[in-house]
Amino acid sequence: MNKLKHAVATESTLKQEAEEAANQLKAMLDIANLENQYLKRDIQKWASTVDEFRARAADSHQIVSEAALVLEKLKSSLPSIINI
Repeated sequence: MNKLKHAVATESTLKQEAEEAANQLKAMLDIANLENQYLKRDIQKWASTVDEFRARAADSHQIVSEAALVLEKLKSSLPSIINI
């Protein structure tokens, strides 16, 4: 009878420890899921920032190209302006 009581007590202790470990793992999983959500939100913000910078870079490139054309036209017309 004592062996049976001891086995039941040991089993109960093991079950309680297993439940505590499961609860700790669940808490860790919940924290990891929360961090994952924050990281996904950060990735979306950075992706938007990258898109904005790409658009600005394309606009800047267009403006510089247009300015270069204007300067090239001015440069080519300089000899005729100087000869006037």
